[in-house]
Amino acid sequence: RTDVGAGGDHLLPGPDGSLDTVFLTFAVHEVRDRDDQRALFADIHRVLRPGGRLVVTEHLRDLANGAVFGPGSLHFQRADVWRTRAAESGFDLVAELAVTPFVRRFTWRR
Repeated sequence: RTDVGAGGDHLLPGPDGSLDTVFLTFAVHEVRDRDDQRALFADIHRVLRPGGRLVVTEHLRDLANGAVFGPGSLHFQRADVWRTRAAESGFDLVAELAVTPFVRRFTWRR
């Protein structure tokens, strides 16, 4: 991570609008701080071309994962957290799919 600030530093390498798709697969739940989540989603929005896709595949903090992971499920985020972070950054939800009872995939368009 680079420091994000008025100087134009970014979290992600690459010029604006340079990527077609960004995949966050079983990893973004590690970004727990709300401001860090916002900064990450905003920078993903920056590097995606118009019409580009963000695909998030994650376990969620929900009843099914609570039954399997117990207190470990508190490590995950609720679905509404990911929907909110994406909306705050200007993404439009394209699809939401329950891959299994324990895994959800969200696809957003820039």
